[in-house]
Amino acid sequence: MPTKPSTKFSPAAIAALRETPPWVMGVDELAVVLDRSERSVRDDLRRGRIPYLRIGGAIKVRRGDLEKALTRLVRNPA
Repeated sequence: MPTKPSTKFSPAAIAALRETPPWVMGVDELAVVLDRSERSVRDDLRRGRIPYLRIGGAIKVRRGDLEKALTRLVRNPA
């Protein structure tokens, strides 16, 4: 089920993020890329499902780490 559109990003920015995610993303960008709420993304980070680093107190996720985590979480790889 899609989440409600983010008010932080324009529709064009959302489309661009989903088409080509940045190499390093904040929680807000990650939520857009995954089409989930920031709260659910933060929950996944807290539970260790998605690896992250802190830079100056901000949570950042590398795209490569996200791709590996998603591959690991896939239940029925095709």
